[in-house]
Amino acid sequence: MEKKKHSKLKTSPLVNPYVAILATLPALVSIFVLSMLPSIVNLAISFTDYHGVGQPFEFVGFDNFIRAFKVGDASVSIWDSLLNTVVFSISVVIVQQALSLGMALVVARKFKGRSFFRALFFMPTILGVSVVGFTWQLVFDPVSGPIAVILTKLGKSSALLGEEVLSMFLVVLVAIWSNFGYAMVVYIAGLQNISEDIREAAEIDGARGGKMFWYITLPLLKNTLVINFWISISGTLAMFDIIFVLTNGTANTTTLALYIFQLATNSASNQGQAAALNIYFSLFVMLVMLVFNATVRRKEAEE
Repeated sequence: MEKKKHSKLKTSPLVNPYVAILATLPALVSIFVLSMLPSIVNLAISFTDYHGVGQPFEFVGFDNFIRAFKVGDASVSIWDSLLNTVVFSISVVIVQQALSLGMALVVARKFKGRSFFRALFFMPTILGVSVVGFTWQLVFDPVSGPIAVILTKLGKSSALLGEEVLSMFLVVLVAIWSNFGYAMVVYIAGLQNISEDIREAAEIDGARGGKMFWYITLPLLKNTLVINFWISISGTLAMFDIIFVLTNGTANTTTLALYIFQLATNSASNQGQAAALNIYFSLFVMLVMLVFNATVRRKEAEE
């Protein structure tokens, strides 16, 4: 009786579990050092009255969490900053997504110079926050800026970023301008995935212009819309850098993220309270995103 010969397959280094672990180790270490470790440190500080490096501190338990919403000064309160966060986020997300989709529909078409306009619209995204902020500060300069010069010729004047009526509007405008290019690129990718056969069939059935967009393009971009809105909502809620550079929170433009940043970087304040407030803010963002995800899933179930 012949014995069956069992072939000995050599394990490829690419499927070796140890090689896979070593390959992912740098990414895991980076995630831990840059994300998880700061979160653990923030949680530890939230249970103390820590005031900065070299300063003595004590364990205070949940006192910081209890008193977190009582922190404030004469210029702004935590509730004002929360309201500003809601106004800022809703304004930026809605207008930015509408603008990004509109620009994507334009530059997705074939025309001469299409690549130039794509690069032009995307360019603000790759600029640093400092560059964007200081550039728009020059534009909004109430004395020698171009807008101030035009207003002067019209016999009017305005403090622009220093005026409470206009400051939030201008900050929202800059935030939209500096980030809409990223969402535009994602929408372009989604538009390119729509088959031309579907468009041609819809045109034969009489779908053109607004009907083509509403009944064909928009439904087929559903997944792209969800991704872009998810990124935009989570990013806008936590955005504070552009506001910090433009106004530093003056003229009623302090959002909750900026409020926590200022509280944490103020050497005279209780860092433990800032850490506790940061945890509350993280839970708030998480809650908003969970509501968004639940809404999307419910809409998908209804279809």
